Amino acid sequence: MCTNFSIPVSGEKPVHRVSARTMDFGILFKTVLKKFAVGESFPDGPHAIIHPLKWKAKYGFIGAVVELPVINADVPLPSVSDGMNSAGLSVATLWLPGSEYPRATGTKDNRIWVSDFPSWALGNFATVKDLNAAMDGGAVQIEGVPFLQNKIPLHFMVQDQTGDCLVIEFHSGEVVKTLTDDGLLTNAPFYSEQLENLNQEKYKKLTPRNTEYQYGQETNGSGMLGLPGDATPPSRFVRAAKMCLSVYRPEPGNEQQNISFAWQLLQTIWVPCGTITEMDHPEKMSDFTQWAVIRDYTKKQYYFYSYLNPTLHKIDLQKLDFSRSSDVEVPIIYKDDWFIDATAKFK
Repeated sequence: MCTNFSIPVSGEKPVHRVSARTMDFGILFKTVLKKFAVGESFPDGPHAIIHPLKWKAKYGFIGAVVELPVINADVPLPSVSDGMNSAGLSVATLWLPGSEYPRATGTKDNRIWVSDFPSWALGNFATVKDLNAAMDGGAVQIEGVPFLQNKIPLHFMVQDQTGDCLVIEFHSGEVVKTLTDDGLLTNAPFYSEQLENLNQEKYKKLTPRNTEYQYGQETNGSGMLGLPGDATPPSRFVRAAKMCLSVYRPEPGNEQQNISFAWQLLQTIWVPCGTITEMDHPEKMSDFTQWAVIRDYTKKQYYFYSYLNPTLHKIDLQKLDFSRSSDVEVPIIYKDDWFIDATAKFK
């Protein structure tokens, strides 16, 4: 389970574009943040030798690399689960049960595993428009990972600094792309069905405006009475969509206001540890929010924090040297500096 959304912007200029996502799962996969340089060869990792498509990055990027377990093998498959490049393009990978990948045809020149799509997109494109055109032109054929037996059902949200968003899903062996501007994505069902659910009359009427008056005053929150609060994907989709209707608009250029507002919205869809358990094993913890990121397209900054460390950590892409590769890996579930001791301020 995961949730992605964009902060709405006003019609005023200049705009400040920010998006955010959570990573929810029941298994703690090792995930590290890595810097990928311009000219770096892909795919990355020990399985690259059998990967059909090879390429070199035109753009540097920061990626949250997760190690996917491989069936009957000790060596995991690295895959970028989220990332942002130097041009301001981001890609988010989310889980989507029911995904069926296309069967690749023809030569291997343009075939790519679904696990490597984020690296390909981040390394080759500056805008959603360019990526969409390349896919329409047959630049790649996306297929499942052979030795994972297609057991990683994924879909993607691609966003850029213009505000364009592209949902990429896989229905019955076909690639289905949807252009949007709200950045909303969770998990099953497919995106089109999520929109149908959101457009039900019971949700259409939900607004920030109070609608009731009791005990001598307005009943605060009554405009959102009926907003689903559970952690199912349809409920998180509706909740994220409605929370983004906030009449509060951070000032363009005010980094603290924009990032703090995204952080507030993330907390409304955060799934605490142990609040979901398995059906047949109620004592066993299931999905929970492991980490979250906030992406600032205007300032090219990438923030992260985790369930063990609520302190925001920032990576400024404009200050990174993407001409050189790096072996540095930063755990995204960062355990150090998880609080700021303010005791001395009272002495």
